[in-house]
Amino acid sequence: MRHLFENRCKTLTMEEAQKQLEMSKEIFVLDVRTRNEYESGHIPDSIHLPLHLLPVSLEQYVKDKQAKVFVYCRSGNRSQQACAFMMRQGYTDVTNIGGIISWQGSVIKGVS
Repeated sequence: MRHLFENRCKTLTMEEAQKQLEMSKEIFVLDVRTRNEYESGHIPDSIHLPLHLLPVSLEQYVKDKQAKVFVYCRSGNRSQQACAFMMRQGYTDVTNIGGIISWQGSVIKGVS
């Protein structure tokens, strides 16, 4: 069953995600990397929620299970796992936007 959800996760390129983020402030952006990775550079206005904390903290940050959520990590692997987990929890509009290594926009260093 787990593999079915992983195959159904929507994906977008970072370029397309950036365009959508420029048009809408209603999209939650989750960074599921470690604290050190996040502090080394993250997408502006992203929420830092390391993958291992998703099960205990997700609903504190994203209460609405119909909210549009973009998830990223370094290369796309952890964000894929996070998307699959979120779908199993009933979130309906989750998109894996891959890895920050493909992000062309500005990044924030440190804690925001």
